[in-house]
Amino acid sequence: MTILYINYWKLNDGLTLASTFPSLRVLCEMEKVDKIVFTTIERSGDFENTVLEELGGKVIHKPLFPLNIGPNILNKITDFVRFPQQLKAIAEEENIDLIIARGAPSGALALKLKKALDIPFYVESFEPHAQYMLEAGAWKAWDPRYIFEQKWEAEQKQIADGIVTVANKYADALVKLGVEKRRVYTIPCVVDSNQFAFSDDSRRATRKELSIPDKAMVGAYVGKFGGLYLDDEAFTLFAQCFKRFKDFHLLLLTAESKESIAQRAQKHGISMDKIKICFVQHAEVPQYLSASDFAFSLMIPSPSKAFCSPIKNGEYWANGLPIVCAEGLGDDSEIIKQEGGGALFHPDDSESMDKALDAIQKMIAQKNYRDHQVALAKKHRSPEIIREVYEKLFG
Repeated sequence: MTILYINYWKLNDGLTLASTFPSLRVLCEMEKVDKIVFTTIERSGDFENTVLEELGGKVIHKPLFPLNIGPNILNKITDFVRFPQQLKAIAEEENIDLIIARGAPSGALALKLKKALDIPFYVESFEPHAQYMLEAGAWKAWDPRYIFEQKWEAEQKQIADGIVTVANKYADALVKLGVEKRRVYTIPCVVDSNQFAFSDDSRRATRKELSIPDKAMVGAYVGKFGGLYLDDEAFTLFAQCFKRFKDFHLLLLTAESKESIAQRAQKHGISMDKIKICFVQHAEVPQYLSASDFAFSLMIPSPSKAFCSPIKNGEYWANGLPIVCAEGLGDDSEIIKQEGGGALFHPDDSESMDKALDAIQKMIAQKNYRDHQVALAKKHRSPEIIREVYEKLFG
């Protein structure tokens, strides 16, 4: 079987490495899969493909290059004219038997290919992308991107041979909306527990590198501020950490500039002396998590976020870190309520933030407290879940 795997991010994007590569690894290990034609969208035109070496010889990389003609909205419009033509040529040349699309935007491309060549297709990591963008303020209800993405998502629900959500809550919601249960599966954003395992050596070395005392309390956040993520509320939470924990240090693994972080910190009365800002490759993240004691999950809660699966939560758990998590994020909120692994807060309620930090403090005081979170990662975010679902999809 020859599979066309459509990925809407660039090859070296952190999301590709963290969320798409686990699926590719499993596909490469399946005997019934002979070849995987893997497409990525390279907007800069400059990429390093050595990351593919770990996957072996079954994967053939076919980059797609957009026109980059101006404003983002024009690029998006041309994407969905240009890419289906390129993908059709690839599918015919490579004799594709099956298409897997990563995410709803990629699913829209697979949908067009299905209509042109009648090749079966699955959409994994299927989420209400249009609604995410609307709730985040990135798109407006009259925006053509929103209108067409809504239309294409609706068609995918009707036509796709299989829809794989990242949260059981969304799978249940789709079935209630009339999608046949036999076509709906769930694979959360999985994590390699070995890759993200805690390392005492990394903890000591990283703390030394960052000039963080051995006994200091460290909270880590991996990600952005603003858009889909908390901004001002995040720094309200950080300020409470500095008040609560003796010798607290904040570790930010982010692409945000030091100047923008400093402005936010100043507004909340936080000294930059104990904020460490690092921009690292995905492979380096585990060593920085090992230097930490707990972590923050800061996606903005909204109705559609009940259907998400923040990959960082899995990475935090795999390293043994309990999570200070905003209420209402995917299945993880319910896991934390029922099984532990962190504490929930409401972004607009400082009292709930304080209660969450109190719960985290009690967790960290327990002996071998990391073990519980590692067990959660293995239970809820194991790559074996991908294999089980693929076996069902491929019969």
